[in-house]
Order: sequence, then structure tokens, then C-alpha cells
Amino acid sequence: MLPKTHRLSKNELSAKTPSRPVITLLFSVKLRKNDVGHNRFAFIISKKIDKRAVVRNTLKRRMAAAVTALEVKDSGYDHIFYMKKAALEKTQEELEMAIK
Repeated sequence: MLPKTHRLSKNELSAKTPSRPVITLLFSVKLRKNDVGHNRFAFIISKKIDKRAVVRNTLKRRMAAAVTALEVKDSGYDHIFYMKKAALEKTQEELEMAIK
């Protein structure tokens, strides 16, 4: 689990600051500059991907573990991941490679 300082709250997600999207087969991610000085992350998983909360939460935990395993060099950005259904079938190593 990510430390609380590295998570985005729902209020911070709704901010209308400009962001640039990066789209992959497993997810799309929006990056935007923040004033905190360290990276923060949010994982958005729709019920369209899977109706079961257990599956959605498992994918969130796997993504959080993949992010913490990587050392992100750029600092001071908010990363908002919008997950796609294809990410459910991938292994942990494949998720890490997609984030790199």
C-alpha cells in the first residue's frame, strides 16, 4: 500500500488543471505537475472492468506494488491511472514493464 502522502484524494482528483495523457494497452495515465515536491498516485478502476470489488481492489493493490517497485526519477507529479480490462490478465512483471 502506498503511504498516505503519496496518494491522491478525491478532492485533488477533481482539480481542473491541465494534464497530458499517456495511453497504453493496459491503462491510460494522466500526468500533471503538483506543488508538493513528491509524486502522488491514484488508480481509477471502473465497474465496467469487473463488477466485483474484490477484483478491482486486487488490481489496485497490484498497481500500487508495481509503482513502489519502480524508482520514478521525476518528482513532483500527480499520476492518475485509468485501468483497462486487459490489465486483469497480466502478471505483476508485465504491469511493471508497462509502467516503465
